[in-house]
Amino acid sequence: MEPIKIAIMSCNHGHARGYYGLKNHPKFDLRAVSVVKEYKDRIFLDRLKGVDIFYDDEEMLNAHPEIEAVVLASANYLHYKQFKLAYERGLHVLSMKVPTMDLEEYDKIIEMNQAANTVSFVELEMRFSAEVLRMKELIGNGRIGKLQSVTASNTSHNPVWWLPWHGSPEQSYGKRMSLKPNDNRCRGGALTDHPHIFDILQYVTGDDVEEIYAETAPNMRSLQVEDFVFVIGKMKSGVIFSLDPSYSRTENPADVIAAGWEQYPKRVEVHMSAFGDKGYIIGDVYGNWIHHTGKPNHNYTSTPAGGHRGGFWNIIENFYSAVREGKEPVMTVKRHRRTIEIINAAYESIYTGKPVRF
Repeated sequence: MEPIKIAIMSCNHGHARGYYGLKNHPKFDLRAVSVVKEYKDRIFLDRLKGVDIFYDDEEMLNAHPEIEAVVLASANYLHYKQFKLAYERGLHVLSMKVPTMDLEEYDKIIEMNQAANTVSFVELEMRFSAEVLRMKELIGNGRIGKLQSVTASNTSHNPVWWLPWHGSPEQSYGKRMSLKPNDNRCRGGALTDHPHIFDILQYVTGDDVEEIYAETAPNMRSLQVEDFVFVIGKMKSGVIFSLDPSYSRTENPADVIAAGWEQYPKRVEVHMSAFGDKGYIIGDVYGNWIHHTGKPNHNYTSTPAGGHRGGFWNIIENFYSAVREGKEPVMTVKRHRRTIEIINAAYESIYTGKPVRF
């Protein structure tokens, strides 16, 4: 089939580089990218040589009317405007993991997508993790008996030094909302940036959240947003869960990330465990890594050796089959809304100090 003519918008999301490979993918024809000017020296544009670069989304789309689809690889606050622009032009959309944290905006995105009748896809690569798929299978076939509880963590560094928008409540969460009374922090940190474990909690259990309670700890960084969060709750089936989506990895602040930046063996770790009345499963969801000491900073460094990284390309394959073959996308904007609703309930719990029931 014909390659999809595609563009990348903004390129200042931490996952954006994962889609630079569209330049050489046989099923895609990367025609152009738009760039936020203040990030142009932070986002490895040298890897996009030969691709047209613009500093305005509309200018890019006007210059390339043949474009069929876009990747929204931007700061969260730009997503709604970019969704609207794409849907008005009848374009298919692959969005980064947070379409918007504003549920009224979210509903408008769903309405616009239904009117445009195009593919909407949200990048949640953990859905394609072999470890997650195996865990779902083992729980589903009763290998550990009746499920009792699930724990999951998605811990990482904070990319704010490299991508400053992560430290801005307005650009990350979408607006300035106090984290809790008498606290100078706002929503928009670790809880906003780590929706994966909230999604795979529902995915592997086939269940929905009934009650949720969340707390924060004092920050380890001087940020306006939270970097430590802990969440507990109960599913509608009675299964208990605990989630840790914290920015708890130390880093060497740097204008642009590179090998050796992280001080902890992994920049990102995602773990998940399931406990039944006949056994338990422990999963390292983020796949295999190679660890080494030495140059350039003489500290413990790591590099991915497969595993979760395949998730990005599985997303691309699924996106292609949805656009060209009419197949159902793994994760649509509409399907992802519940996860964003749950995360907002966790924020509400932090603010009130009380559990939130659905």
